[in-house]
Amino acid sequence: MKVLGVHVAREVLLTHTLPQSPLFGYLPRFVRGWLDSRFVFDRIADHLAAQPNIKRVMLFGVPNVAVNGNVFIAYQHGAMVFKLSGAAHAQALALPDARLWDPSDKGRPMREWVQLSLASRDQWADWADEALAYVSTLPAK
Repeated sequence: MKVLGVHVAREVLLTHTLPQSPLFGYLPRFVRGWLDSRFVFDRIADHLAAQPNIKRVMLFGVPNVAVNGNVFIAYQHGAMVFKLSGAAHAQALALPDARLWDPSDKGRPMREWVQLSLASRDQWADWADEALAYVSTLPAK
């Protein structure tokens, strides 16, 4: 998906290689999954941060990406989080692994934020584009 001339190519997600250390295979599966998901997030974030007015920032103690000072994607607990609205928000929440993001983990989810697990990583780039399109319409901070 291409939005505002910014496209996170599928190659960003599909051509990555994780550390090839012999010890990597001995890590527990959940640790390997976390490393893989963080690697994918970092590739997407780095690609987006190369664009004008887009920066990597820390908020809620987790890595985020913001356009014009407004955060539109984040990473927490091995999942990627997207600020969405309207039909895109409803579509994302309809995915099997989707839920509203609760950055505090105290049962207070944020209404506009959808969290997707590593199971949906092949769609993360498309949702990042959707989030960028939405948040780019908001006033700059």
